[in-house]
Amino acid sequence: MLNVDNKGLRDHIELATRWLWRKLDEGKTLPLKPLPLKVVYHTPCHMEKMGWTLYTLELLRKIPGLELTVLDSQCCGIAGTYGFKKENYPTSQAIGAPLFRQIEESGADLVITDCETCKWQIEMSTSLRCEHPITLLAQALA
Repeated sequence: MLNVDNKGLRDHIELATRWLWRKLDEGKTLPLKPLPLKVVYHTPCHMEKMGWTLYTLELLRKIPGLELTVLDSQCCGIAGTYGFKKENYPTSQAIGAPLFRQIEESGADLVITDCETCKWQIEMSTSLRCEHPITLLAQALA
């Protein structure tokens, strides 16, 4: 589409959580401080399909004091920008409703997800704040 040859760059791009996980696997350490929080993790659809949630979950499990629950995630309904379109909003909210109920009933302090558009949808549709896992890891390192 853009007629850009990115073959030389493609193999050097990866998720921040995967990169950190690989560094730990190579023997590096993260001096993580306790975070006494109850968090729920929403698995984004694309990460579920790619099998990439392993990296995030393994990193989060290393934070002392963190009570982590992986939600029985279903699609949040946003689907990229689909749910932001006025004509798709009701459908988007209906798709995400089971997830939003799980979040509201979880008693969590915070929702964690790797996907920025999922974050927007969750924050717009629930009463909880949602953060990227790297933000939580940064707090544990501070």
